[in-house]
Amino acid sequence: MRSSQLNSVNGRHDIGLLYSKLLLDISLYVNEGTKIYIDHGWMEQSPHAADRGELTSR
Repeated sequence: MRSSQLNSVNGRHDIGLLYSKLLLDISLYVNEGTKIYIDHGWMEQSPHAADRGELTSR
């Protein structure tokens, strides 16, 4: 699309900038939360297969 076509669809030029800034803020917030989870050991471990040798020895 040409810029003239984009302006006809959306008259506000600041929405793209605001949206980009919002995405940046959200990603920084998620990054900080992830660091907190890792520091406190709250991050879940991925699922692992059961140890069949241990299961049969019971």
